[in-house]
Order: sequence, then structure tokens, then C-alpha cells
Amino acid sequence: NQSCHVVKRFRFSCGGYAATQVDIRVVLREAVLNRATSITLCHNHPSGNRNPSSDDDRITQAMAAAAKVLNIRFLDHVIIAGKYYYSYADEGRI
Repeated sequence: NQSCHVVKRFRFSCGGYAATQVDIRVVLREAVLNRATSITLCHNHPSGNRNPSSDDDRITQAMAAAAKVLNIRFLDHVIIAGKYYYSYADEGRI
């Protein structure tokens, strides 16, 4: 909501052993239908490597650009890797 409280969590993909498919339209459709003012992406790296892949970078930039068109704030993309994490916002990449 406007106070950045989570109002809904939505699993849009469940990956295989090495990758998962992310359809930006599916994510933003859910955001629009739920009247979201902002979104945050979160996924895990079972390998324990918290560093983003080139695909993570590509999805982050595409999601940020698409959300901007719809006037939805893209707050962060967080990668969980065991007890560590990577935040694009914390790293100044959003």
C-alpha cells in the first residue's frame, strides 16, 4: 500500500534446477488487478551464491521500465541465498 506494507504476496513462477521463466506481463497484471502502488521482486538462489546473474539484471531492468510506464514504483529485487541476500536497491542499482 502507500505506506509500503505488504498487502499480498504472489508466486508467479516456480523454477527448475537451473532457471525459471519470468513473464513481466504476469507480474504487472497481478499488480494492476490488486491496485498495487509498488512492487518488490524476490527470488532465491539455492546455490548460496547471492550475486545476481545476467538474467537477474535483465529482468530487473525490464521490470523497472515496465512498472514505470504503469506508474507503479519498483522498490527492489531481492535475491535470497541461504543466510545472505542481495538487494538491488541497497546496491543502488534501481
